[in-house]
Amino acid sequence: MQSIEKLRIASLWMKYLPNGDKPAKDRAELRGDTIMKRPDPTFTQSHAMMYYEFSGSPKAKDVAAQIKKKGEASQRAMEKAGVGMKDAITQKSEADQKQFDKKKADLEKELRF
Repeated sequence: MQSIEKLRIASLWMKYLPNGDKPAKDRAELRGDTIMKRPDPTFTQSHAMMYYEFSGSPKAKDVAAQIKKKGEASQRAMEKAGVGMKDAITQKSEADQKQFDKKKADLEKELRF
């Protein structure tokens, strides 16, 4: 069982305590901070987001918003790169098709079709 699941279960039980589920939410925020310190941003950001969203604290919401903003910017950059790559492949395909058509026409002319 992942720790986020354990925190969610603990939060459900802790709601009946005088402090409520605040300790579980605080622990989720700390866990998100710890995960964000890891070197692999792709892995860490998605996992940290789960903890920050569960925590619900203002700091966690700010960090989650920053992560989402960075993710959206990365996605737009990847989409631009994909469009550029698609255009390059399309242009290459069109050039290859023209060359093929020219050679085909030359061959047909030579064979008198």
